[in-house]
Amino acid sequence: MDELSEHLDALARDGCYRVDAVMKESAFETTQLVYFVGANGSEQGPYVRKYLDGDAGLGAAYERLWRAQRSGRRFLHLPLVLDCHAVGSRRVVVMEFVRGETLADVVYRCDPSVALACDVFPKLCEAVRELHEAFEQAIGAKARRFMRVDYAYQTLDRLPEGLKAPEGREKPLGTAHAVWCAKELTEGCPIAVINADDFYGADAFRKMYDYLSQAEDDDKFRYCMVGYQVENTLTENGTVSRGVCTEDEHGLLAHIIERTSIHRDADGVIRYDADGDAPAGEIAPGTPVSLNLWGFTPSFLPSLDEGLRTFFAEKLPENPMKGEYYLPFAVDALIKAGKATAKVLKTSARWYGVTYREDLASDKPVITAAVSQMTADGEYPEDL
Repeated sequence: MDELSEHLDALARDGCYRVDAVMKESAFETTQLVYFVGANGSEQGPYVRKYLDGDAGLGAAYERLWRAQRSGRRFLHLPLVLDCHAVGSRRVVVMEFVRGETLADVVYRCDPSVALACDVFPKLCEAVRELHEAFEQAIGAKARRFMRVDYAYQTLDRLPEGLKAPEGREKPLGTAHAVWCAKELTEGCPIAVINADDFYGADAFRKMYDYLSQAEDDDKFRYCMVGYQVENTLTENGTVSRGVCTEDEHGLLAHIIERTSIHRDADGVIRYDADGDAPAGEIAPGTPVSLNLWGFTPSFLPSLDEGLRTFFAEKLPENPMKGEYYLPFAVDALIKAGKATAKVLKTSARWYGVTYREDLASDKPVITAAVSQMTADGEYPEDL
């Protein structure tokens, strides 16, 4: 099905519901109570329909849940997702309507108390445990065979002392804040940070390990990043955003600027679209770009305390509902202040992404063949 047909199909599915009530309205989400209307006018329901802004991040979580449930997984504490599709830049989720009170309703009715907390929190913990076990089964248990596995959770109330998220904020506070939330688990240790939906390749991890195993701060913090050639990080199924890097004569990161909507045009030239006041432009082949594979000495996480305070004071007020504290911004600020350097570790490895469903469909045979060859070459264990 081509892109236009998928869009028209999504619109048709969306038009089969009658809105009975709007349950929630925010900058990122509209939640409605709806009924499905059949061709003969008969109705089924009620159901809950959510329109989720593409920037919210929740749409991807609902889509993963939908796919897991379609494959046969059942979750005691989560509603059944009936449909999940895109309409323009928004993700539409239709799920079963669960009758009962919300947590806010219960607190309002009963008034906050220790007794209420003792009653409610075990139930919340049971729901979290179910999600935790599902992730552990799919990811954690496999990784635990080779390394220690701990979990840190990014929430809006986990902040340096004295800071508070803006009232009504729902969107996470960015990748730098996510890393800061692992502060207690990584104290005193060098750390590497990766995205969850990228295939980086063994060469990148090897170079990262070699650097961090001997890195020490001196008069500056000595960090690193893996730089991929931009042409090895594109997808045929859309555009990508990349941190385009400039190095100095010592191979250190001099500047990093986020470019959005990077793509290769029919003439073979790699271009990025205009973004706000920034004009469109071209990127030369071989230009190193960041895929958020960073290496830090133990000094980095404490430095994020100050960085978060600066972000809350200077940047977040400009966009309190959507502004984010990104990892590249945190590193760039330390470099500009003369407090840190970041060595650019070069790799010629090809990036494989799973940001788009189409990536999985089109690249799966290529990824499977590549991993099989790397396994045969001893890069990965056979029973991974």
